[in-house]
Amino acid sequence: MKYIDRYIERKKYYQTSKGTFISMIVNYILFGSSINDYFMYRFYELPWREKSTYITCKKHKKIQLIENNTENKACFIDKSIFNEIFQKYIKREWIDIDKAHIDEIQEFIDSHIIFFKKDKTGCEGKGVERIENNKLDAIQIKNEWGGYLLEEAVYPCIELSEFCPDSLNTLRITCLRTRKNSYEIISAVLRMSSSGPLDNLYQGAIIADVDVNTGEVLTSAVNRKGEEFAIHPLTGKKIKGFRIPQWENVISMVKEMNGLVPGVGYIGWDMAITADRGVLVIEGNDCADHDVPQLAKRKGMWNEVREKLPHVV
Repeated sequence: MKYIDRYIERKKYYQTSKGTFISMIVNYILFGSSINDYFMYRFYELPWREKSTYITCKKHKKIQLIENNTENKACFIDKSIFNEIFQKYIKREWIDIDKAHIDEIQEFIDSHIIFFKKDKTGCEGKGVERIENNKLDAIQIKNEWGGYLLEEAVYPCIELSEFCPDSLNTLRITCLRTRKNSYEIISAVLRMSSSGPLDNLYQGAIIADVDVNTGEVLTSAVNRKGEEFAIHPLTGKKIKGFRIPQWENVISMVKEMNGLVPGVGYIGWDMAITADRGVLVIEGNDCADHDVPQLAKRKGMWNEVREKLPHVV
């Protein structure tokens, strides 16, 4: 009940936490929606027919079982393994603390004034920290930061930095292996930090839908609470109508990476367009976050995705 009480402004539809809870249970039974789905997609106010068009948590698990039922997806779970496989595309220096020697760690922190510390198996932006190197001790890092890797900081191109200069303002490109055994880009989303270095939706970022063919931003931005932004709340830059720079290069790299890991057909690529290295990949996600593109579009994608899956569900 405490979780529901965080959404006080939305309880007007059922007046009480108990009424909301019952509604959530009914929606889970009928549509497979999680608590997060229920509130993010505003299921408490949508007509039933529209609810059926959304990829909910339960449907998302079906997609993963069809597309990614393989041990090979481990490389998308462990960032260290991912970086080794996709070294050509990450275009930045990094080091795995668990595998590195003390002198290698020292050399890394001596070479980079600013870098990122990342939990190797973290998700939703959790376990990511921007580190400003103030004479850090390599021995202490080795002893206390097990399970993490360090990554060189990269910086956004001028056009994207105008939204929020403190973050990369990355793109989430979601791809699906279709029944024709080819990969198709099914959504593209621009992610912008509202403040600070992280542009993950679950860390307070705002997102907008992008035309996969042209790279044009099609919508105003929205945050996890459903609040909409025609302009960036920090800088005042207009969002809808913005053209992603180097879009052709983004799509080209995504298409090149698709299929490099056999048996993994449902992937969310986090792509960056940098100031000095062009397009690069930040990471790949085998879960691909069904909520991000649907929230950005303000509509469900289930009918579209179901038609493309290798097996009918």
